[in-house]
Amino acid sequence: MASRCSINPSALSTPFDLPSVEVGNSYKARRLFTEVNGAVPLIAFDASVSSGPRAAIIFYEECLKINPQNSQALNNIAPAYYSIKEYKKAEDAIRLSIKLSPKPKYQHMFLSSLLLQDQRLTEGWKEYKWSHYGNNFNLTVKSNNIPYWNGECLKRKKIFVCGEQGIGDEILFTWQHKNLIKDAEKVGISCQSRLVPLFRNSFPKAQVDQYYFKVNRELDIEYMYFPNFDLSEYDYQIIAGEVATHYWKDYKDIKAINGSALSPSVPRQNL
Repeated sequence: MASRCSINPSALSTPFDLPSVEVGNSYKARRLFTEVNGAVPLIAFDASVSSGPRAAIIFYEECLKINPQNSQALNNIAPAYYSIKEYKKAEDAIRLSIKLSPKPKYQHMFLSSLLLQDQRLTEGWKEYKWSHYGNNFNLTVKSNNIPYWNGECLKRKKIFVCGEQGIGDEILFTWQHKNLIKDAEKVGISCQSRLVPLFRNSFPKAQVDQYYFKVNRELDIEYMYFPNFDLSEYDYQIIAGEVATHYWKDYKDIKAINGSALSPSVPRQNL
């Protein structure tokens, strides 16, 4: 018999009070969805934490029976499906969520990850460009006043790389920096201040320095600026996460790195 979920909605005084979850009959779950407005995502999250993604899926599926076009439930069930290797269901759910959502940036980012994992790089990289929306990317690029690199030949050209996202992402995105340095006349690499020593030691032929943030008071948007670089000397700019899109156009292009991508200083290596 297929698993269903029963609940104990004791003391549900607000939509933020979470009931306990256990395997059983789904009838009470369906009743709760109709009685407790807005609680489903929280209940499903609690179910996922306490019992794993399969328990959360039961709640989301019940929710979608009531409203098949609930974009939030579709958005949340997609990674749950993916985690149990129901890849087709995950892709179908996230694509429908994208159609129904007024601001689908994060759904596109999940779809990008799903496609890249499935070795569909062309569409996956296209979806990755949605990372630009809703952050400081457009204002940063516009303020730099340099053409954006779209894969043009870099022979006798200089290219500036904007760091982005968190420190782990900035480290991850260094995969292709050595290729850029080999192909271009000059490479400028901006990064968080705490990564400057590591990146300088790893890429001695590039100019490496930190980025800073400014606030555009008129637009109330924070964006990056780079006072330690002479941006006027560069022919192109690109954000770090997109460099790989021009080197890994097909899955067979992805090769193992010989040695390490990053090289800490000798004193650091000897710690």
